[in-house]
Amino acid sequence: MYQQGADYISILIDSVELPPLFHTSSEPYIFRVDNLLRRVNEQAYEPEMVAIGPYHHGKHHLEMMEVHKLRYAHQFLSGSNAMMSVDEYVTSLSELEDEIRDFYAEPIPLDSRELMGMMLIDGFFIIELLCKFCKKQPVDEDGPIFRTARMLRYLKRDLLLFENQIPFFVLTKLFNMTKFSLPQDDLVLVDMALEFLGNRLPHTCSKKVNVSDEVDHLLGLVHFIWTPSTAYEAYHQEVEEPFIGCTINLQRVGILFRKAANGNSLFDINFKNGVMEIPSLSINDETECLLRNLIAYEQYQQNGRGKYVTDYATLMDCLINSEKDVEELCSRGIFKNRLANDEALSDMFNELCRNVVVNPRNFCYSQVFDRVNKHSALTYRRALGEIRYHLRNPMTVLNLEISMLALLLAAIQIIIPFCIKT
Repeated sequence: MYQQGADYISILIDSVELPPLFHTSSEPYIFRVDNLLRRVNEQAYEPEMVAIGPYHHGKHHLEMMEVHKLRYAHQFLSGSNAMMSVDEYVTSLSELEDEIRDFYAEPIPLDSRELMGMMLIDGFFIIELLCKFCKKQPVDEDGPIFRTARMLRYLKRDLLLFENQIPFFVLTKLFNMTKFSLPQDDLVLVDMALEFLGNRLPHTCSKKVNVSDEVDHLLGLVHFIWTPSTAYEAYHQEVEEPFIGCTINLQRVGILFRKAANGNSLFDINFKNGVMEIPSLSINDETECLLRNLIAYEQYQQNGRGKYVTDYATLMDCLINSEKDVEELCSRGIFKNRLANDEALSDMFNELCRNVVVNPRNFCYSQVFDRVNKHSALTYRRALGEIRYHLRNPMTVLNLEISMLALLLAAIQIIIPFCIKT
């Protein structure tokens, strides 16, 4: 009887045709966000207006934009910049089909013709959109995209969703087949993309992209230009558990907070001589969506690649426990809060790291955390910091002065009669 059961299970297992976990020929760069991350804020990963790539292709609420994508593709092909026929574009892009399929973590349920059609239309749409925005092509004033700021805003949002990407090498291939024939065509495309996405980014960055740099997709481009400085990257060390106290508690042990004067990267945070310097960050209703998708992008990267946004969010989750911490950081110019109130910003950072894995073996702020914890452990600094913290409040200083004056008057009342009697 047991043998029959074992035979059944063996046959059952052998008969199942298991799909491949991932494509093995190269590392995939575009995944579906797993349920653990998605359920914290599902809306942050869903496109509102346009589907790019296969994961959201064909969704009903995005069908309206498909008409505009086709219109832009037609304008691209009929414009002065197109150098080839549709067949020639298809033939050229077909050479990359295996690379395109390997770029996605899941098998794409489209045949070659359907996949190439989707890549061409999405690629033409993005390039034509960038060209119109950067004045490389005439803007159709009657079209809805440039007629209202609302559509542009949501297009920029959707083009920076982790699941809503096509490989950057597809855009590069199509762009280099146009009449923008310059020695560094790839950089022209990068510059246009950054100009288009510029006001979606809450922190400016001066880092430049070189021709030799590998850019995965538009979201990966933003992640790349936000990379910390070269000097800062050397600080990666292993930590047991990344944790420091919140802003208010750290102030009570004498730690000061200051806006970094020359922060080339959002992640260039330093702690020295009891002062933590943090670059300024402007936060609005769109910031959480961008940070969540950058974190998702990092969560699926191989461990050797830097997870700067994840580590930054971990640091902020430590520093911010309540709206009082937010108020203090805002008063120092570290945050420019455009949300409803300080509590909303506190909730945002406290939720960003839910179900997020931090790699303790390659933590960006290991040196910062180590120095902060050593500083906090010194008893005399804790006492001085407590005094300094309470003296920040003008009412506390006033009450102290009144108390000292009362004590002085009481002493005088005791001393004067004694002196007269003597």
